[in-house]
Amino acid sequence: MTVQIIFGEGIETSPDTNGVGGGNANALINPTLAFALPFVPSGMSFAASVLTKGINLDDPHKLQFVIREKQNGKEVSTIDGNAPIQTSNPLDTFNFNLNFRNVPFKSAGEHELVFSIDGAEKGKQSFWIVHVPQ
Repeated sequence: MTVQIIFGEGIETSPDTNGVGGGNANALINPTLAFALPFVPSGMSFAASVLTKGINLDDPHKLQFVIREKQNGKEVSTIDGNAPIQTSNPLDTFNFNLNFRNVPFKSAGEHELVFSIDGAEKGKQSFWIVHVPQ
């Protein structure tokens, strides 16, 4: 399985007028690898898209998306759920679009999102929280 994770400020959904996206088109707003916070510690909302190729959704799976501090591995936020059961598309791809709300960042520095299926880590991506005083 191939996994790519991209962060942004939010996700915008609009009707797919081309008729090829299954009804809706999703767009990541302001993709980035670093977020500015005026105060640390602070809560922040942001989005992440987890792009996959080669995921088998014919059977049920447990999914987990964990935000953690890179330096010490401490978990900051977790989203658990079940994968939607569906047949594969011709491209053999599936995207998970996540909205993290009011995630408590206690320190600036490198963090990461870890994506796991059935307890096995499948991908991770670092991002940075930067203290930018106003």
